[in-house]
Amino acid sequence: MTDPAVEGEARNRTPDELRVDNAELREELGATVDELTRRMDVPTRAREWRDDALTRAEATGREAWTKIQAHPAGSWAARNPLAVAGGVAAALLVLWLRKRRARRRT
Repeated sequence: MTDPAVEGEARNRTPDELRVDNAELREELGATVDELTRRMDVPTRAREWRDDALTRAEATGREAWTKIQAHPAGSWAARNPLAVAGGVAAALLVLWLRKRRARRRT
């Protein structure tokens, strides 16, 4: 059922005003449909998330490397990148094993 007050307002408007309102509503509906389509496209959203994560990781890595090289011990790290990578890998392995063991206990 239509509201009589709304019907009265619509009758008092000129055809040009109604066309403008119709065009605005179509634009809003189009934007809504585009947003819903984007949200439903999970593979594309996953790729976007992955790309953003890779970009952040690369930036963080570059920043860390710059700080390592600026530190007095950084010259050693710059000459021995495999040792640094091995230390990081060992730390990650320990963290992973602790997390895994904690999950098994619960």
